Amino acid sequence: MNSTNEFREPTWLRHRLLIVATALATTITGGCMNNGDPAETPPERDFDESTAWTRMEEAAAKAIADLPDFPGFEERRLLELSCTRNGEADKDYVQFELTYAFSAEDSATDLVHEEYVSLLRERWTDAGYDVHRDETYGQSPVFHDLEARRPDGINYWLTAANYTSLTVQSGCVKKSGGASECPPPLGGVTLENDIAGRQACGGAYDEPAPESEAIDPFASDSESPSGG
Repeated sequence: MNSTNEFREPTWLRHRLLIVATALATTITGGCMNNGDPAETPPERDFDESTAWTRMEEAAAKAIADLPDFPGFEERRLLELSCTRNGEADKDYVQFELTYAFSAEDSATDLVHEEYVSLLRERWTDAGYDVHRDETYGQSPVFHDLEARRPDGINYWLTAANYTSLTVQSGCVKKSGGASECPPPLGGVTLENDIAGRQACGGAYDEPAPESEAIDPFASDSESPSGG
């Protein structure tokens, strides 16, 4: 798989809406776009399937840390997707998409829909991330698509449309037999709205942290060496 095309955009978000039926089906098998050499092996990563979910949760927490007047997320979803080579699923690799969605009411505010986009654009640029997509389209309201890739291969995708959501994409990682942990959700997501936890873990995790703790779990500034 070509490393420049590791990240697949969820179809329901490309339609600029959070479709309820899709949100309920949180674990699917899909393919990746492959415009380069189809026989190319994904690049080596410093994490694999067993730690991908935890790494993505850490990335999501880092993204929302210190955002002003953070209202909390409404929903968490997790998609498991195949990686393709030569038009077929690669049995040795898998990829994940972790999505945190704001409520419709919060998504409509200038704070979430506009200011957070500006703040994260600045933050990711200052961090030296590869901001490889920054698009604005439509009017009343204006929609935004902002993507940035970190040095460790984690990809951020912030979309501000009818709903605003933050998707963290792992890219293709080596399979290892499944995730070793089921992390609790961030940002005050309730068990009822934690679709990822219900579907992937069967609720086998502790209660979500209080919103005040979930917003900034990196108070000790313990970041991964890869730029996490």
